[in-house]
Amino acid sequence: MGIKEAVALAWASLRINRLRSVLTLLGVIIGIMAVISISMLGDALRLRTLHDVETLGMADFQLTIEARAATTSNADDYNLGGDIIAGDLLTENDLDILRDDLGDQIRGVSAYGPILDVTTLSIGAEAIEATVLGVNEDFAEVNNVVFLAGRGVLSSDIGAGERVITVPEEALPDGLTPQTALGQSVTVDVSGTSVAFTIVGVTRAPQIAGGLVNPDAAPRAHVPYTTLAGLLGAPPAFRSVGVSLARGADADVAHTQLVRLADALYADNPYAYARVYDYTANFERISGIVTLITWVMSAIAAIALLVAGIGVMNIMLVSITERTREIGVRKALGATQRAIAAQFVIEAMVICAFGGVIGVVAGLGCGFTAAAAMGVSIGVPLVEAAAAVAFAAVIGLLFGAYPAVKAGQLDPIVALRYE
Repeated sequence: MGIKEAVALAWASLRINRLRSVLTLLGVIIGIMAVISISMLGDALRLRTLHDVETLGMADFQLTIEARAATTSNADDYNLGGDIIAGDLLTENDLDILRDDLGDQIRGVSAYGPILDVTTLSIGAEAIEATVLGVNEDFAEVNNVVFLAGRGVLSSDIGAGERVITVPEEALPDGLTPQTALGQSVTVDVSGTSVAFTIVGVTRAPQIAGGLVNPDAAPRAHVPYTTLAGLLGAPPAFRSVGVSLARGADADVAHTQLVRLADALYADNPYAYARVYDYTANFERISGIVTLITWVMSAIAAIALLVAGIGVMNIMLVSITERTREIGVRKALGATQRAIAAQFVIEAMVICAFGGVIGVVAGLGCGFTAAAAMGVSIGVPLVEAAAAVAFAAVIGLLFGAYPAVKAGQLDPIVALRYE
């Protein structure tokens, strides 16, 4: 008996006992559906995490100036471990060196200098408490600041010390839209002195994971760091800067290069050094944890397939009992032990493979629904889908083998007498 004939006989047998076949299929369907949907859920969660990290504007690397540990050569003439002095801070020239050396590997070097932590920002009769940051020209892009209208701080604003400002949308009084707010005057309380700035941009409220507004985040306004430094009498320099990688850049190569540059910048400074923090490694760890959880959950879901396999074996044993006379007749007509066993093995494999196909379709539906709810787009996991159907067929082979062998070994005389 050929494979095609065996499959046809197996399919005919399944159609005779439809309810029993459907109930047997359910176990396989649920197991495969769980494996596929959990795998897709893991991919969606990983993409959502990456999206949220990018939306929050986290730099890939942070370069921070810290005091060196005391040595016999510098301990007597410097307050080591204390405050970093102005001469140790990063300047715009240092940032240009980083940009030039890293080139196309980065999107930009973000920095903010002086900060007015909580101050009054007034537009007409409307006044709110806000944080004012003195920023450089890369700050908005690296930190993914969303502009509802206008622009961010430009290098020309920084060079000229312009009194321009980007304000958050919640600072706008009623009746003033982001577009009409451009060019309006805003007053900022700088150490008790009211200073007028011109609005050049209106930004969206800070976001947290899932696109929600962070209720604990103070509204933020941005001005050229040179302007705010001049008003506060602070040095126009930075204690810390953020470096954001370009899409597709090699994080390890960029990190090695950045560490080398940081060491070179402070090679001649006995009191301070530049320390590089790698946040890409943190995301890789998070991604690894998500992957591990996905694999563990998939393994647990795969146990359902083993349970389904036991159900298939049970049904096949029942089927053999019900069809004992049929087996006896076929053997009397010349069917070999191998042919009888093949029919029952293929029947078990057809049940499991068919259930696997339905389970894959159901799993894809659940996976795409979950991805849509997370706001991400994922592709069809073709490899996982094919592997799931193949695994289901293997389950049918393994758990159908014993009943098949038992059917093939039936004595035809005993089988023909069976009532």
